[in-house]
Amino acid sequence: MSSVKISWGESIHGKPIHVRDAANGLACNVICMECRGALIANQGDIKDWYFSHYPGSTCSGESIIHVLTKYFLRTEARPFFLPTLAISASQEDMAGHIHERVVELYGKALILENIELEVPAAIDLRPDCRTQIQETGEVLWIEVFYANRKNEGDIQKIRRHDITCIELDVSSLTLTSSHEEFITAIFGTAKRHWLHHSNISGVQERLRQDLEPQVALVNQRYISELDAHREYLSAVSDSVANFLEWPSLSAGSGANQIIKVPRLKSISVEWTQLINYWKTDGFTLEKGIECDVLLGIAKGKVGRPPSLNLYKPTLLIEVLQPHALEDSSGYVLSWHNIDHWKQALNGRIQQQLAYKIRDEVAWRRRFSALNALEQQAAALQLANLGDVPEMRVGAFSKGWNCYEVTWKCLILYHHMIMESYPAHLHVSALASDPLLQRVLRLSNATEASRAREIELYLWLKRLYEDGLLIDQGRQRFTLARPPQDRARFVRQ
Repeated sequence: MSSVKISWGESIHGKPIHVRDAANGLACNVICMECRGALIANQGDIKDWYFSHYPGSTCSGESIIHVLTKYFLRTEARPFFLPTLAISASQEDMAGHIHERVVELYGKALILENIELEVPAAIDLRPDCRTQIQETGEVLWIEVFYANRKNEGDIQKIRRHDITCIELDVSSLTLTSSHEEFITAIFGTAKRHWLHHSNISGVQERLRQDLEPQVALVNQRYISELDAHREYLSAVSDSVANFLEWPSLSAGSGANQIIKVPRLKSISVEWTQLINYWKTDGFTLEKGIECDVLLGIAKGKVGRPPSLNLYKPTLLIEVLQPHALEDSSGYVLSWHNIDHWKQALNGRIQQQLAYKIRDEVAWRRRFSALNALEQQAAALQLANLGDVPEMRVGAFSKGWNCYEVTWKCLILYHHMIMESYPAHLHVSALASDPLLQRVLRLSNATEASRAREIELYLWLKRLYEDGLLIDQGRQRFTLARPPQDRARFVRQ
């Protein structure tokens, strides 16, 4: 027997009937709206009244609320609350600022008339209800949601057929809800939202037309300002190399880095006006390479070139708003179409790396053959401290198998100077570094390894106390920038 308790059934007249309006027991002559099976009215003195199915029924009653909602929509002449529909339109000005207009429609109870159920809106679309809004004459379609919400495919059909449709969510109602609870929810309190409105595009077009004069006025102001900056740059055209703040190109990192700052020697005073940009010619200071120069208002993320068919190296000058004409920091420069320049930089850095690797291999071989004093002198030379004789001090360390200055200089060079930044220094990793193991012939004995870690930690701790390193805890330190005073590092 089905255990579902419901308060509603269908009378012999084909209309919904509540259990409180039916006769008791089998005499009620009521059937289930879903399975069409006979119901029994249970109207005892202790429990709430309800309908139950005959023994053996497996009906779940899931569609009953859906059926009741459509019935009450069609038969109850009450104002129906339509949710607010916010329609917006936006337009971007030259500086990338968004101007927006928003209009809100509905958001109040309106009269629905001529309600029909299960009327096809198209061959492949049959919403639950079709009605007409009395106040506006608009046709409105209603989809009722209780257990199965419309999926994206269904919503796309509604949009494709361009019908004005809302989804009415009655999932808060139950099979035992009263007539008043149904009416209150359906016509007022139940959640509802717009699936589509056929007039959205028309309203948006009107809003866009309203925006156009406003945005045009803003753009005209930008154009006037841009023209003033164009005239100013023309006035300093022969000294732009020193006036503007130039962006750099780089390849590699840390000590293995090449930085190039391409600048223009001059720019032409003959400008061509493009859409939202001025264009002229320029010549690089270094090799006199001809470039395109674009001048525009900074838009959104600066350094983003416009979609123009430009093939020469291109300097984009973007004007930040607002700033004075003579303020060079208000002109943001970026280079584009410079793949050839980048390839040349990368080629140079690869060549330098090859030379360094070759020299490193040769140096390591020589270093391994030196005695302790010779290693100290070579290490100071490696750290560019060979001309500071007073640096050659410090006791011989058995753990490091060299003088104190030697291992400090090697770590300074290989792990602080040659690194990219921030450089991360971990005591145990440095104390067992494979390079130092090879060139200093370090012992793997626990006692020697422990001695190296202690000396190294104390040195890095002193550098931290001197403000040269950042202590990350757990014997980890960070060097934020390249060492400026190398002798200061070694003396600690």
